[in-house]
Amino acid sequence: FGSYRLGVHGPAADIDTLCIGPRHLTRMEDFFGSEWSAYEGSFYLEMRSHPGIEKIVAVPDAVVPELKMVFRGFEIDMAYVC
Repeated sequence: FGSYRLGVHGPAADIDTLCIGPRHLTRMEDFFGSEWSAYEGSFYLEMRSHPGIEKIVAVPDAVVPELKMVFRGFEIDMAYVC
């Protein structure tokens, strides 16, 4: 999974993570949220307000939809599956 698995990791590499959720949650509503509902109830909103998050960007239209964040100085890419 990610650069480690490909053998191209280094000191500046990000951390690729996978968030596994229950089937009754959806990626678009519960993980990313919607700007129309002010992201209410989404994982994105919870992480955005976490004190350790320095930057967070939702990338829902990527080949692998994910949240890209900087958490306490570490770059993390988080994908969601159910």
